[in-house]
Amino acid sequence: MKKQDVHRPGAVINQTNAPIVFKASLMTVMLLATAVFVALLISEVPPKIAAIAVLIAVLQIFAGGSLLSLFVYKSHLTWKEFCGLGLAIGSLLTFGFDQMFRNTVFSSFAWTIPILFFPLSIWKSRLKIDVTIARNDLITTEMLAISATVLLILSPEWFWPLPLALSLIAIVIWRELPKWRKHSAVIAACLIPISILSVLKRPIGWWIEDSDIALYEAISRTLGHWGFRDNINGAGTST
Repeated sequence: MKKQDVHRPGAVINQTNAPIVFKASLMTVMLLATAVFVALLISEVPPKIAAIAVLIAVLQIFAGGSLLSLFVYKSHLTWKEFCGLGLAIGSLLTFGFDQMFRNTVFSSFAWTIPILFFPLSIWKSRLKIDVTIARNDLITTEMLAISATVLLILSPEWFWPLPLALSLIAIVIWRELPKWRKHSAVIAACLIPISILSVLKRPIGWWIEDSDIALYEAISRTLGHWGFRDNINGAGTST
């Protein structure tokens, strides 16, 4: 009994000092990168520039998330914490290092220095990359729900995100509510072709132009050509 009592505190100390390992799902980061890449393509960004932007964002996520894993003591980090805080911290780190070394010979690649936190955190056994696809169903559903919410926010301004948002909502219902699976599958099957057509027929420059730009242009031309007493939208009425 005395032997067990002697060794018990040591076991507690070893358990307390054991490093906490964070699992960063590689599949989650790839899904986020794919979603951002598709969003950039829909926003009429050239594919090469979109790929470079996504690569930089992924590097920033891993840099910030790795630094976070070195200093934060938690049992685990969710994918939202790792990716969200990782992107915020990583972007600040890359910007800071770029500014600190802008007048040196390292100025062209100084922004990549925070990436070194990634192998450092793995070497310190603080971070473990999870390459399995297990338990990613919930993550996929959450990302679909977030994407649908963003598209619904855009829907009052532009027509094309609404069918896409409704189709994503139908897919989420199909995944999460077995009772409504048949109905949601029929709705999704009807909305997916409409969503594809709406994306292909989206207005040019939709992301930099307000939906009321035609009205504003008409009012400005009215003031420029006829003054404030006439209205281009209605003959004989003042602006």
